[in-house]
Amino acid sequence: MSYMRVDAAAQRALNVFPGPNESNISSASLYGMLNRCRTAMGKRRLRAWLKQPLVDLEALKRRHDIVEAFMTDEALRTRVRDCHLKGLPDVERLARRLSGRKKGGGGGKGDVGLADLYALYRASTRLPLLAEAIYDADLPMDDEANGGGGGGGGGGLKNELIRRFAAPLRSWHAADHLGRFEGLVEAALDADQLPENHLIAPSYDDRLKSLAASRRKLDLEIDAIAEEVASDLGLVIDKTLKLEWHRAANNRTRCLRITAKEERNVRQRLNAKYLMIETRKDGTKFTSRKLREAAEKLQAVAVQYDSLQADLVDQVVTVAQTFAQIWEATGSLLADLDVLTSLAGGGAAA
Repeated sequence: MSYMRVDAAAQRALNVFPGPNESNISSASLYGMLNRCRTAMGKRRLRAWLKQPLVDLEALKRRHDIVEAFMTDEALRTRVRDCHLKGLPDVERLARRLSGRKKGGGGGKGDVGLADLYALYRASTRLPLLAEAIYDADLPMDDEANGGGGGGGGGGLKNELIRRFAAPLRSWHAADHLGRFEGLVEAALDADQLPENHLIAPSYDDRLKSLAASRRKLDLEIDAIAEEVASDLGLVIDKTLKLEWHRAANNRTRCLRITAKEERNVRQRLNAKYLMIETRKDGTKFTSRKLREAAEKLQAVAVQYDSLQADLVDQVVTVAQTFAQIWEATGSLLADLDVLTSLAGGGAAA
C-alpha cells in the first residue's frame, strides 16, 4: 500500500492530534472527533493512520466499503464494538512482547508471564464470536445486491467483511492453530487460582503434583498442631489463638499468636513449654518444637515448589512463543477492525 507521511509541523497546522493541554478525547482535533475506539490497539492504529494516510485509491475504496458495511448494519456494529471489542486485552502489545522475548534469546524472567498468556487466552475465546457476528450479518453478499457499486473490486459488503476479517479469524482460531494455544493455557494454568493468581496447575506436572500433595499434608499437620496447642492452653483456635505467618530475614514460617490479655493468663505455661518469637502490641508470637519442625519442612517443600513453578512457567512460555506470529497478525487485524467500526460509529452518529 502507498502512504503519505504527515510530518509534525503539518500535524500541528491541520490540528490532527490534541495539543499539549488537551485531552485525547477532546473533539477539537481530528483524532478526537474520529476516536471512538474500544481498545488500546485501535487507538494506536488510528493515530498511525492519521500520521500516514493512504494514497492508494483501491485500498481507500476497500476501507470505505468496510466502514459503509458497519454503518449499514447497526446490529452488527453494536455487536462487534460493544460485545466483542470492548474490554479486549491489548493483543497487539502482548503479541509483540511474546515475539520479543523469543527474539531476545531468553529475554528475562519477567518479560512474559502466565498473566500475559491468560490475557491472550481470553482474547482467543472471543475470536470465533467476532467471526460468527460477521457471518451472521444482514448485509448484501454480492455486487448485484449492493447495486453493483462496490469500490473494493467485487464481492459485496458482506463478502468484503468476511474476506478481510471473519475468514482469517476463523482460520487462525482453528484447532491446529490458536485452538492449540487455548489447550496449552487450559492445561497449564490452575483454574482454581484465576483470575487473581496465575500459577501452573499441579496436574500439569507429576513432580509439581507430588510437591503440592506434600504441602497439603504438612498444612494439615500444622493445623492439627495448632489445635493441640489451643487445647493445652485452654484457648480457642482462630479466636483467642491465631495461626499466622512470621517473616524474618526473608523467610516466612508458621507461628502462633496470642493477645496480650490472654498471654497474661497463660504466661507461666507458655514460658515453660513454648518458644517465644516476639512480643508486640498486637500480642505475642510463639511456636513449639513440633510446630517449628513441621514449619521448616513446609518451607523446604515450598522452596522446591516455587522453583519448579518457575521452571514450568519458562517451559510453557517457550511453547506459547511458537504462536507469536499468528498473535501478531491477529492483533493487527483487531486493531484495524476497531478503527473501522469506530469510524462507522462516528459516521452513523453524524
